Amino acid sequence: MSDTIYEIIINFAKLHQYDERKDYKEAWQLLVEANEAVFTIEKERLSKLNYKGDVLDKMYKSGRYYFKEKPSQKKENKNSSTEYIKLSKTILQAIDRHIRLNNSPCKPSNGYNLFCIEQEETINREIERLSNLEKEVIMNKIKKSYKNRYFTIQKKKDI
Repeated sequence: MSDTIYEIIINFAKLHQYDERKDYKEAWQLLVEANEAVFTIEKERLSKLNYKGDVLDKMYKSGRYYFKEKPSQKKENKNSSTEYIKLSKTILQAIDRHIRLNNSPCKPSNGYNLFCIEQEETINREIERLSNLEKEVIMNKIKKSYKNRYFTIQKKKDI
């Protein structure tokens, strides 16, 4: 769906979101007639993309059943102010090796504590590498990565 059509349908759906079906359909017909050129261009574009269905019906249903609940403004990403922290391959490999060598099924928190003791030097190098972040943030990321990888590896063992 082109951006122009998308905006038209979303605005229309929000405006008529509480209308009865009959009223909504009448308003839809008026919208299509008022914007005939835009809808014709969209029909042609979709037919060139080999869309076989009824384009207007598809747009009507999209507005009626999907777009009426969507906010008219796109939401900003909640985490846009925080940058993704990527751990180095070295520490990820150390985590994987530790989990695989520790065959006894124990709690991931116990495994993580043991990992911190055994791999103190590797963790310190990772903290130095990510020196622009607070130590607590880095340790939380390592802990979360350890637990995620623990469950992923355990799941693969069970299969």
